[in-house]
Amino acid sequence: MKLLSQLNIIDLFIAGSQAFRRELQKIGVPEERIRFIYHGVPIRTLERLAYGRKKVLSVVQKLRLERNDNLIVCPARIDDRKQLDVFIKAAGLLRKELPDKTFKFLITGSTKTKAEVDYKNHLESTSRSSGVRDCLRFDTFDFEEIPALYRLAKACVLPSSREGLGLVLLESLAVKTPVVVSKGMGVTEVVKTDERHGLFFLDGDHVDLKRQLVRIFTNKELVSRLRKTGHNRVKKHFDADMMANNYLKVYKEMIQ
Repeated sequence: MKLLSQLNIIDLFIAGSQAFRRELQKIGVPEERIRFIYHGVPIRTLERLAYGRKKVLSVVQKLRLERNDNLIVCPARIDDRKQLDVFIKAAGLLRKELPDKTFKFLITGSTKTKAEVDYKNHLESTSRSSGVRDCLRFDTFDFEEIPALYRLAKACVLPSSREGLGLVLLESLAVKTPVVVSKGMGVTEVVKTDERHGLFFLDGDHVDLKRQLVRIFTNKELVSRLRKTGHNRVKKHFDADMMANNYLKVYKEMIQ
């Protein structure tokens, strides 16, 4: 009741995804007080940073990337809801299936709470049993390094089954890096069509995730299509300028 009374003082809610819209409806916000505007990313800025020599060099040095290294990045918090163990187990299987390739796997989350530290310890243990402890890294990057990080990666993986939208996917697609995702809430608003905007794998299934990652390294035609169509989808539906213009329209509506 307290929450509902607080909601009543808000004239209008703006949902950045259909997933958020449904959550607002679940807690009792009437449809007429909700506007839907997709979150957007600054595509031109991301593209500029992705190719900035200093940023690229910074990421390469930080990760000690060599010319033949194949980087796969998982940009997620160290949180068991992100299902990062699925990523690590798939990494182990991928390394065994493609032994001629040199891989580096990266999880970009940091730890702040005891629960996060405990989960990271679990993930490190999983990486040892999966045979990837030597090529798995946990590290963080500042905003201006992230686009270069994505561009250097062969794929961006998001194994969580539930997201508000998945802004990391938009950032990755904005610089034409293919994404591999679990087919869950929010994520499917970005990756609308399998094999067109990205690749889906079965929720929680590390074997299927490995299978999709193998395709990234063995099917050049598929990768070329994913890079082009994924990027086009972000430009068409998730551009920050378009988001800002839609917000302005709502603000003008509210003050009339």
